[in-house]
Amino acid sequence: MPAWDFWMVYGPDAKWSDELPEPTWWEHQLDRLRRSYPDRRLDPDRLVAKMSEVGNSR
Repeated sequence: MPAWDFWMVYGPDAKWSDELPEPTWWEHQLDRLRRSYPDRRLDPDRLVAKMSEVGNSR
């Protein structure tokens, strides 16, 4: 299903093919996910920190 306001972080070892790889981290700004995933609501500082962690994990 198409989505916007949804951010996914992938590690350097992610394998891209016909199916998307499992993201290392994701966050959203979607009202329909607010109740199910309140801990994944977009926090820009946390998202940048997760991106840095994934980038430095090698």
